[in-house]
Amino acid sequence: MPSSANTLADPFVHISKEFMDDPYPIFHRLRAEAPVFWSEKGRYWLVTRYADAHHILRDGNYEKGIPHAGPVKNFIVHMTGGDELKESVANWVALKNPPEHTRIRSTANKAFTPTMITRMRPSIQDIANHLIDELEKKQEFDLVSEYAFELPVRVIAKMLGVPADDIDKLHQWSNILTGLLEPRQGFNPGRMHKMVGANREFIDYLRPLVEERKKNPQEDLISDLLAAQDSANKLTEEELLANCVFMLIAGHETTVNLIGNGVHALVTNPEQLALIKENPDLTPQAVEEALRYQCPVQMVRRIAHQDLELGGHKIAKEDLVIISLGACNRDPAVFPNPDKFDISRKDARHLAFGEGVHFCLGASLARAEADIAFRTLFDRLPGLKLKTTSLEYKDPFGLRGFKEIPVTVK
Repeated sequence: MPSSANTLADPFVHISKEFMDDPYPIFHRLRAEAPVFWSEKGRYWLVTRYADAHHILRDGNYEKGIPHAGPVKNFIVHMTGGDELKESVANWVALKNPPEHTRIRSTANKAFTPTMITRMRPSIQDIANHLIDELEKKQEFDLVSEYAFELPVRVIAKMLGVPADDIDKLHQWSNILTGLLEPRQGFNPGRMHKMVGANREFIDYLRPLVEERKKNPQEDLISDLLAAQDSANKLTEEELLANCVFMLIAGHETTVNLIGNGVHALVTNPEQLALIKENPDLTPQAVEEALRYQCPVQMVRRIAHQDLELGGHKIAKEDLVIISLGACNRDPAVFPNPDKFDISRKDARHLAFGEGVHFCLGASLARAEADIAFRTLFDRLPGLKLKTTSLEYKDPFGLRGFKEIPVTVK
């Protein structure tokens, strides 16, 4: 078994409040002293260097899937009574490897084209305007629950063709199913029972919607997915339904965090906020810097398909490798002065959306949502300020975002 001569501890085994509040000093030390670190307690390799992460994400010898040991395997085992949920999750494009990944991804890509993003922008703008119309009536509000959360869930509802009256159901399902993206939170039997039920309810809700779109296509994601299928890449109905669920929870929670983290970074760096107020065309750069600076998805997993070498270490076949995207996005070898939030950076080589065949399917949509969210918020509420600087990050760590961001409007 691998061993480590250094005295560093794996920060993910027991996450302290100090690490939760600011993990980057520990990431910097890991990168400097043990950029490829074997966690004896976690039974995985932890990677914190950009170059190593970039290599892994593009190397087909590191695959998606369920490891034979460790926290992810335990998560699956503890899904008591969740065979139906396990089968559904197994159909997610994010957990597939080629050629199955290629088949599902090629269909989904046709529904996430530049034309689709262009088509969605007026709807996203309308949603942002409606939310700000309500927030303008208040002197203070929670930016997370009343804006960052509401915008993406309404966007995905619009994309799926879900009626406005049913958006609250998407709220509930998304809140419950988000735990599937971070197994550390999945061991509680009560929580697992809720996940099984939410997944079943959402799929039961989507099934007649799919049947209706087969007969009467609309300008929505389900219709696009159905239209994109051909004889070579046809999805089963269960695959289509499972990936609609995945798009809800993966696209929603991460975009909530992107908007919340980005607004917080701008408000706490007033000179940067002044730049985009003076020149709104810098907003796309602000979105990229928000993705780098406070990565909404802090870690991704891969499994070694065969014995490999990485950073002078032997990675055994079936070893679990965890890539700390948050650490890699602050690697000084790639990003000068990495702990500074600077929207003037020209080189947006961050790994927030991954790399290679598993590059985030909804990256363009998330960028569009954040761009519109920032522009609309600061244009219409220019006096927005934090009500307090004592903010808490929500669990799990791997999906990094604030529980609340109380703000005032003058």
